[in-house]
Amino acid sequence: MKNGMRKVLAAFLITALLLPLLTSVGSITVKAAAAPSLSTKQRSLVGVGSTFTLTVKNLDNTKVKTKKWSSSNSKIATVNPKTGYVTAVAKGTTNINLKITYKNKKTATLKCKVTVMIPATKIEVNNATDTPDNNSRHLLQVGQQYDFNVTLTPKNASDIVTYSVDNTSVATVDQNGVVTAVSPGITILNATASLTAAGASKSYINDRVIIEVAAKSANVLSAVITDNSTLTITFDSAVDAATVFDKDNKLLNVVEITPKDTNGNIASAVGTLTGTLSSDAKVLTVKTTKIFNGSYAIHVSSSIKSTAGIGLQNYYTDITYKDTTAPYFTGYTVDDTGLKVSINFSEAMDFSGLSIVDAKLNTTSTATQALPATLALLKGKANYKPSADYKSLIIDMSSIADYDKNKEFTVVMSGIKDLAGNYPAVGFNVSTLVKTDTSYKPQAVLINLERTGYNTLTATFSRNIRIPGIVLLTNGEYITNGTVDVKDPKKVNYIISSTSALLNGIQKVNIGMWESYNVNPSDTTGDIFITRDVNFTITSARPTISEFKLRMETNNGTDTYMLQLTYNKDVTLMSQAGNLVATRIYTSNNDTISGRNIAYTAVAQGNVVTVVLNSTQFNEAGQYTIAIPSGFVKDEYYNTNADESIQVTKTATASSVLPAPKSVTQSPVNPSVLYVVFADKVDEVSAQTVGNYSIPGVSIIKAELTSNSNTGATITLTVAAGSIIYSTKYPITIMNITGYNNTYTSMAVYKDMIDLMENAGPVLNGVSYNSNTITLTFSENVKGNPSFTAIQSGTTTGDLIYSSSITDNKVVILLKTTPTKGLPITLKTTVTNSITDVSGNAASLGDITLTPTY
Repeated sequence: MKNGMRKVLAAFLITALLLPLLTSVGSITVKAAAAPSLSTKQRSLVGVGSTFTLTVKNLDNTKVKTKKWSSSNSKIATVNPKTGYVTAVAKGTTNINLKITYKNKKTATLKCKVTVMIPATKIEVNNATDTPDNNSRHLLQVGQQYDFNVTLTPKNASDIVTYSVDNTSVATVDQNGVVTAVSPGITILNATASLTAAGASKSYINDRVIIEVAAKSANVLSAVITDNSTLTITFDSAVDAATVFDKDNKLLNVVEITPKDTNGNIASAVGTLTGTLSSDAKVLTVKTTKIFNGSYAIHVSSSIKSTAGIGLQNYYTDITYKDTTAPYFTGYTVDDTGLKVSINFSEAMDFSGLSIVDAKLNTTSTATQALPATLALLKGKANYKPSADYKSLIIDMSSIADYDKNKEFTVVMSGIKDLAGNYPAVGFNVSTLVKTDTSYKPQAVLINLERTGYNTLTATFSRNIRIPGIVLLTNGEYITNGTVDVKDPKKVNYIISSTSALLNGIQKVNIGMWESYNVNPSDTTGDIFITRDVNFTITSARPTISEFKLRMETNNGTDTYMLQLTYNKDVTLMSQAGNLVATRIYTSNNDTISGRNIAYTAVAQGNVVTVVLNSTQFNEAGQYTIAIPSGFVKDEYYNTNADESIQVTKTATASSVLPAPKSVTQSPVNPSVLYVVFADKVDEVSAQTVGNYSIPGVSIIKAELTSNSNTGATITLTVAAGSIIYSTKYPITIMNITGYNNTYTSMAVYKDMIDLMENAGPVLNGVSYNSNTITLTFSENVKGNPSFTAIQSGTTTGDLIYSSSITDNKVVILLKTTPTKGLPITLKTTVTNSITDVSGNAASLGDITLTPTY
């Protein structure tokens, strides 16, 4: 039994040991067959009509029953159902499918993604403003951004648009074509179309825009006469009101409007100018007390500054405005007396030809008759007085009987016209209305009571005053001598005694018993005394000169010089005649005179003193230092001025303007240099002010007075390299140059056309390599001595260059040996290199790198 078990176990063990060996010896390794697939899983086709053929791999055709090719979108690409021949139809993406049906009825579908791309044949920047008016440049200011857009041809092109600029120190551009101006200068925007971003550097589908960046400035966008009394000036940025108006909100001398004589017709003279600034400080509205009619030279001064502190560019323009608008009657108004009637018109009028055609009562149910005396008053031409602005006729009807008060009359006038000569629209005659108004009005209300002078208290009321009333001071003084102010009948001035003038500090002042016009007798509010605190403290601040200028008027060939002194407060003259001392006179002939007496007569009005100087003592042209002595003027508190000195310049007569330049030429050696030649000696400061010279599109960076003598002057202008893009005629404007030491007044604006050669150096457009030859291609024909070194990275061969030569717009560089393929070569200019265009403008070349690929 035991032996039998041993045999079984032994057999089992032998079998277990031999089984792996037997299995290994008898096995066969079978590799799975590759699945069928298309020759490519995706493919791009460039252009409509381009083709390729798809094939299938690893397909056992013995097992295949059918094969059929199809397109998911045959509007994008088609495929021959039998051959797999694919044809591009339109831009887009589709799948090309192969359906395989096996004999065992199983199916399989293979796919290839096909993208059809349409290449651009043209790209154009469509919103650049590089027009001939802008000298074929798109103009930007420092800090300004501009979004350039492009148009591709065809419109459904698949290309990627890439933007770049040649000089990133002047401007930068982002991937969307938004250019940011960085600093003044010239750069070129390049817009390139290519099917891939990597292909942009080799694409010939491109467009270029020359961009000129100017320093940030403030400018006048337009100046337009909008009606016969209004000039509207629009700025490109908000302006500082303090540079437009004085402390009293009066318009400074920042806008000059000069009537011009055209064909013997002189434009209407301009009256007093007033101005208002819009809420955004970008529009200045200038009003004249007269009218605009004719041609005017407009100058907006550079003394205006933007709110950012940038000085305005001087602006000059000529405007012609013909006033053809007929004037018309706008209604009547009555003053506080109720008896002075103003007949108002739409604009300033010429009343010199006034005739009263008729005057009659407008009959109503309560008024059917008028007294002959009233009608006679209304028919009397002499009874109508023009207002200060000539927009109204004023008639005083205080003499008419109560019977005719508050009745309405029609007054028919003829012979009146506006200042441009336009008669009223409805015929030669115009019907106006007149009516007094003595109906009861509210009593005047006290607005303010203050000490306005050493001996003066002033009360201001809400209405004109008929009876000034009484003032009672704390020291018991009654003041009954109040007088209505001549300039403003709403004010009453009360004279206080010399004793009361010594009062100081805050004083209680009682005032009452005043009366306005046409107040109901039962209204006693003006009789009641009211108490006000009044500061009697006397200011000790002296009057001082806040502004001064020298003016000249010419009458019948005689020049009269007037010194206009503006003080910080109202003043009166201590003497209306006397002598001023010119402590120093520096004449235009370089002579110095000291201590000359100049006789004067003077008049004061408000805070302005006009001093008329003796013409025989104020005769040399030159600079005068004039002493204004203490005690020249006094204010309302008897404070007198302290000694002050002012400096004024007496120029030549108005007719002696600096003659225009003899010539403006370009240097034959350096196209970036221009010469402006005068026949007379000129003022250095005005000659060297760059802003006095302007050539549209050309950046003038320096003006230097290189010679200046009695035989003439030469100003050398330097323009930025590359700013004269084309050789052609350019307009030049020169202005504001004066004679040396004011021997001549400022020249008339000079405008001319001058021939300029371009001063833009040749631009390197391309670098190519072929058969041991490097070719540099420039934007124009070049000349000179090309001299380079060529070093290839990773080699020890040294300089590769054998020779360099110029042919037309190409520099051809022959190499000594064949360079190593795939390693970059760097070209560097030597100190003797000189490559210029035919005008002598040098090419600007940095290191040039290229990599031979064959």
